[in-house]
Amino acid sequence: MTDPSPLSVSTVMTDRHALVTINGEIDLATAPEVEAAIRASIDDGAGSVAIDMSGTTFMTCAGIGALVAARHHGQHTHVSVGVTRPSTPVSRMLRLGGVAALLLSATSADDLAPA
Repeated sequence: MTDPSPLSVSTVMTDRHALVTINGEIDLATAPEVEAAIRASIDDGAGSVAIDMSGTTFMTCAGIGALVAARHHGQHTHVSVGVTRPSTPVSRMLRLGGVAALLLSATSADDLAPA
């Protein structure tokens, strides 16, 4: 059986800014990979990390946990971490989980306005 929406995580570092792009589904099995990629960007010297989730098609509470844990890691090392361009499923989960204000970068705040 093949995975219908495999996870793809890529990171591009420019100067001291990292862009982590997440495509596919984040669930209990894939959330550790997401957290590890964000933490690696921080540990590699990024001064800020933007997480592009426009291609994230599904996210469970495990995904929220990974994002919050990675953000806390960033706080301990004085690195800003925020979600940009959240897809509809990500926006919904961030709102329902009560973490939208915590995880969204300033540029994504309008992306969560109720329709």
